[in-house]
Amino acid sequence: MFFQNLRYLYLVSIVLLAFLSIFLIYLATQYNASFNNESETIIVGFSIYPLYSLGKEIIGDKLKTILLVPPGYEPHNYELSIQDISNIQKAKIIFYSGTAIDHWIENIKKIPSNNSVNFIPLNTQLTFVIKDDPHYWLSLTNAEAILKNIYINVVNIDKNNQDYYTANLNKALQKIAEIKKIADDKLKNIKQRKIITEHQSFRYFAKDLNLEIVATFQEENKESTLANIQNLINAIHKFKIKVIFKDYGSINNDILSFANNFNLKVYELDPLEGFRQVDYFDAYLYNINILKQALE
Repeated sequence: MFFQNLRYLYLVSIVLLAFLSIFLIYLATQYNASFNNESETIIVGFSIYPLYSLGKEIIGDKLKTILLVPPGYEPHNYELSIQDISNIQKAKIIFYSGTAIDHWIENIKKIPSNNSVNFIPLNTQLTFVIKDDPHYWLSLTNAEAILKNIYINVVNIDKNNQDYYTANLNKALQKIAEIKKIADDKLKNIKQRKIITEHQSFRYFAKDLNLEIVATFQEENKESTLANIQNLINAIHKFKIKVIFKDYGSINNDILSFANNFNLKVYELDPLEGFRQVDYFDAYLYNINILKQALE
């Protein structure tokens, strides 16, 4: 009886060891598959939100996309984390503005990497209002050029999904055509086309919509000066201006005080930098609606 029990336990042990071996082989297989998938994943990065939002229109869910500067953060002086740098070094492409707004990319290029990262500026084949104004994405015409540039470079690294990217590009270009039509329709009857803004970042947007920024409260990232204030006062009286536009989400008590003193109504425009956590096209439509509300 004793030997029978011993034999039974021995057989059970053999079976359990067999199952355990199979289970460990399964886990090892899953780990290797996961590791291989991760190593084969194509990563595409974007320095700032407006470029990222446009890029997602093309890429969709086919590739892994990363955004270096979180939505709503000030990009000019953004300091990348160690994790950001690690993500950059794993990327196939990093798209950036090619202007002073993400000048720190130049330092990232100098960091040695085992991966061959292609840094691609998106400030080519664009129309510039002023050479040093980095907010070129606020022009729908420039947005079309940005989309096409992203498309060409993404297809180069993932030709298997070219049809998918082509379809997405066409959809995005169609959205822009529709937004232009909406803007023309909604703003065709506004009487006041002279506007004053917090700063000059909306020059591209204003030109797109046949508006003119005649004065600003301050230069971007600088304190307001007496000259700025005097220009504003002159513009308010000369053009009978009743509203002032500030950046969505910006905290500027001085501009609110100024508006109160001159009986101006304050409206917020979205600079398309992710403050409202919506995509490029929704943000642009929001601005059109705000302008219609403010200027009619």
